[in-house]
Amino acid sequence: MTRLAGTVGLGFGLLVSLAAAAPAAAQPQGRAGVSEAQRLFEQGVELLEQGRYDEALERFVESYGLEAQPVVLLNIGMCRKVLGDLPAAHDALERYLAEAGVGAHEELVSSAHQALAEIELSTGTIVLDVDPPGAVVTVDGGALAAAELAWPLRVLPGTHVVEVRQEGRVADRRTIDVGAGSEVQLVLRLLPAAPTTDGGAASAADDGMSGLELGAWIGVGAAAAAGVTAVVTGSLGLVSRDDFVAGGATDAGLRQEVVDLGLATDVMLGVAAAGAVAALVLFLLDAGDEEQRPAEAAEDGGEPTAVLAFPGGVVVTW
Repeated sequence: MTRLAGTVGLGFGLLVSLAAAAPAAAQPQGRAGVSEAQRLFEQGVELLEQGRYDEALERFVESYGLEAQPVVLLNIGMCRKVLGDLPAAHDALERYLAEAGVGAHEELVSSAHQALAEIELSTGTIVLDVDPPGAVVTVDGGALAAAELAWPLRVLPGTHVVEVRQEGRVADRRTIDVGAGSEVQLVLRLLPAAPTTDGGAASAADDGMSGLELGAWIGVGAAAAAGVTAVVTGSLGLVSRDDFVAGGATDAGLRQEVVDLGLATDVMLGVAAAGAVAALVLFLLDAGDEEQRPAEAAEDGGEPTAVLAFPGGVVVTW
């Protein structure tokens, strides 16, 4: 028998002699459902002695649903512990101790405390500080009730995904590692979502493009268009100049055409150069803005800059 199973056996070995009387004795005779709850409880004890923990758990859960006896919570917690659902086992055992009160059997209480201590060494906790109140919090895809946020959330060791959402605010999603016996503290502050306007600004936001980046690409487009135009006008100017020279350099009309095309080429080259310079400057400004945003997010309660883990817990630095 494993160590976990041995702990269960200690608790339920004591219950075998109490099983026939415990669920029924605490309730007035004739109350509907008591006999069925006791029958399910006794079946669970028999299955437990056979090592059929999953089936025993089903009987105990059904029994507790009919008659909320504290000893049944102890059975539920011990079965969940053996089956590996340590967070749920911890919850059931804590509820047992709270409901059993001062009149509980001393050895059963001792078994519950021992099991809780073992679970706490084998699991970790997440402490959540969420703002604003009322936000939807999920851990590994499962939504938490508001009451659960008031207490450390017990989880198995490993990687966990915490996500917070609320309409009108920017969602926050964190992936954290929780070690056995450690505690991770998370501060989650949801910032208001930035308003969008119709037209190009909204399209750029939808594409994840900042205003600076949009302006830079406009500059690239303008430079490219001006460069193509300069090539065309320059080519036409060369053809006109050759015609002017071939005609004896006396045609005033061809001369003026050469001058005009040369001037247009110079202007287009200037526009292309200006567009390229403007695009380069805007790209550099946008890159600097992206590097600055993580630091600002951390100051506003965003992603912590460092998480330091040690055997006694975790310290989050900002």
